Amino acid sequence: MGGSAVLIYGNASDALLRPRPAPRSMVDRLLGRAHTEVPTWSPLGRNRRMIDVPANALEKSLSAAFRDHVGARFDRPWAATASVLEYLQLGVMSVYVRGEAAGENAPEWYVQITFSGCAGMAEVSSELAAHWAERWYRAEQANVVSTHLRPYGFEPNGRIEPDRSAEVFAPIGTAGYAVYNATPREEEEEEDGEGETDEEDFESRYFDIDASALEMLSKSERLRALKELDEGLPRFLPAGSCCCQWCAPAFDVAAADRVVPFR
Repeated sequence: MGGSAVLIYGNASDALLRPRPAPRSMVDRLLGRAHTEVPTWSPLGRNRRMIDVPANALEKSLSAAFRDHVGARFDRPWAATASVLEYLQLGVMSVYVRGEAAGENAPEWYVQITFSGCAGMAEVSSELAAHWAERWYRAEQANVVSTHLRPYGFEPNGRIEPDRSAEVFAPIGTAGYAVYNATPREEEEEEDGEGETDEEDFESRYFDIDASALEMLSKSERLRALKELDEGLPRFLPAGSCCCQWCAPAFDVAAADRVVPFR
């Protein structure tokens, strides 16, 4: 569970392929030390390879720009949105500039914006962050390119992956957001050695939720919370329409919050 990413394809300048001085820390300056950043190649299977270009400065500028944008956009965040904004303050966003090549062909370049799943504890938050990052980039592309990507040496070609337009997120109060699946999963019940139903592994039939939202609950509390969520929230959610605060700012979150067990 490694998180979620947005890939922005394009072309890297020749200057990015050359060694460059690395940013110097205060200790480096005091000791008169200098470092050099160089692109590195690594194998990707039998006949493919990948080149990584140092992108620390780009990561710093893009991360700040993205956080500033979402912070301004959600000046009155829902409880679910506030939870994800806290997640974004944890340094979960990473930026890579990479090229992948088959054989001796020239590499296909992309900027990769990745959000950590925090070892599986925040997978849904990482997916929502990537959803927002894609929307941010599409809406602010001209500014992002002119301010951050082009000065760095990367020129986008218009291709962005993956397309998250079909993803549906639902606010679930202080637990953040859930991914909503309008078609319920089949219920799976297993019996223990005494013929009783084992509910320890019960999962929501409609929602994927961050593990961090459930880890402090006892087995009975988890079962009750997920069943309450399944029985109450779907009727507020239109099939196929994302209900995050970015996509649906007019969504009646107050009414939905009344049936959400995370308060």
